[in-house]
Amino acid sequence: MILKLEVHDPSHIWNVDEVGMQNIYVADKVVAATGENAYSITAGEKGETSTIIAAVNAIGDVVPPVVIHKGKIVGKNGKMVPHLMP
Repeated sequence: MILKLEVHDPSHIWNVDEVGMQNIYVADKVVAATGENAYSITAGEKGETSTIIAAVNAIGDVVPPVVIHKGKIVGKNGKMVPHLMP
């Protein structure tokens, strides 16, 4: 495919991947007083999924990852942007 497209510069070959991650924190350690019972309580709901997109090219250049949250558009200043679609 690379020869067919005549791509000769490795910096033009990119790998982009996305992964969905749940927004639920699960503690791997529980702190309790000595001699007391320790319990780990986790959320019963599944939570929302955020999508993370990352890209790297053949020579190791990377672009900052993109994180997509459900129903939220955040500008460069970190503030919410009014919805652009109805």
